[in-house]
Amino acid sequence: MKYFHASLLERASEQPSIHVPLTPSGWSAAELLNHVAHMERRWLVWGFLGQHIDNVWGDWHGGSCHAPHATLSMLHDALAQNLDVAVEVNSHH
Repeated sequence: MKYFHASLLERASEQPSIHVPLTPSGWSAAELLNHVAHMERRWLVWGFLGQHIDNVWGDWHGGSCHAPHATLSMLHDALAQNLDVAVEVNSHH
């Protein structure tokens, strides 16, 4: 996870804006990183630990991925938090 997070964050930091769509799907770097952070959280916290998550589908709005106010720093922190949770999950299994 750490390697993939670093790769995604590095590529996003090279972009003039993380909110401009870059992929064939039409997602921006911010939307992709936000989706990865939420998806990991769903798997780790909700799926493996069986804990409640507020706003479990927070990366989706109106049927599409959404991160209009996300900053690279916020996304970095969310991914780093998921790494901590992954360590916790690993210690239970």
